[in-house]
Amino acid sequence: APYGTLLEMAMGTGMVDPSEVGLVLGEGEVADELRSLELGAPDYCAWGEGLSATFHLGEAVTVP
Repeated sequence: APYGTLLEMAMGTGMVDPSEVGLVLGEGEVADELRSLELGAPDYCAWGEGLSATFHLGEAVTVP
């Protein structure tokens, strides 16, 4: 079932060219799961120090 999760995030202090970003996955269940998502190149990247984010509890999303 689809879920929506509210995210509050303090944004980064600088921008990064997405073409300069790469993802290296190691071994294990989490790496295998991420690999199965067939992630593409990022559309947006930010950089900063002392970043923070809060993921709130998800709730079901009604799909028409």
